Amino acid sequence: MIKGLKKMTDSDDYTNQPYFLSEETLLFTQAVNDKNISENEQTDVFKLNLVTGEQTNLTKSSTSEYSPTPMPKQTGLSVIRVNEAGLQELWQLDFNGKPISNLLPAIEPVGYHVWLNEHELMLFVLGEPHQLVKANIKKPSSKGTVLDTNPGPSLFNIPNTRLFSYTQQPNTDNAEVWQLKIQSFVNSSTIALDSILLPDTAYYYAWSHEGDLLTSDNGALVAMDLSEKPRLFTQVKGACKTNVSRIAVSAAGKIALVCSV
Repeated sequence: MIKGLKKMTDSDDYTNQPYFLSEETLLFTQAVNDKNISENEQTDVFKLNLVTGEQTNLTKSSTSEYSPTPMPKQTGLSVIRVNEAGLQELWQLDFNGKPISNLLPAIEPVGYHVWLNEHELMLFVLGEPHQLVKANIKKPSSKGTVLDTNPGPSLFNIPNTRLFSYTQQPNTDNAEVWQLKIQSFVNSSTIALDSILLPDTAYYYAWSHEGDLLTSDNGALVAMDLSEKPRLFTQVKGACKTNVSRIAVSAAGKIALVCSV
């Protein structure tokens, strides 16, 4: 059960992709239309102080950034950064939002990413078809290794394991059904588990540090431990007008939700 559910942002603009930088700080992305920065609307990375409610635009750039993620070893933030030519690249920023370097110059366009360890990542690479790619920032000229095709946008390193997860649509006529797939990132072989169907309309998910899978189902958060049917975690219909999309969970169990409108 979630306690103390509180609205933290109140903007009509695109607001998405929460990620806990710490127990007191949340990263997220938000659309900005500031003519002093750019003639066109772009998406910037924001930092939210969960204690004071103060919001800070970290990037304030003329192009867009998405998917802000703390890098391993506290070496900065990794983001999907749109360059001047419109290409989506994986970049390292410092903690003040200043660009440092293109981490994987040989791979684009990158849609989503998750860190597996200090050097390796799993990427959603846009294309026909979209690809799930394992890459290493120590090999910047490499195109990486394609592990699967047509993944969903939710890529996760499962806490306290050497496993990662992603979603994929099974061969079905129902476009709202997604399955969860789990693989080892030691040798990229599929773990001996059947693919797990998520509840109908569930598209995004997150993992708690206790190993529960959290996802949404018609205005409710449900938890799954992969060995049983989904069980109600909490109702959120009073807080979300429609449904929950993005979910983020901190190490201490705080939860950030993005409500669809």
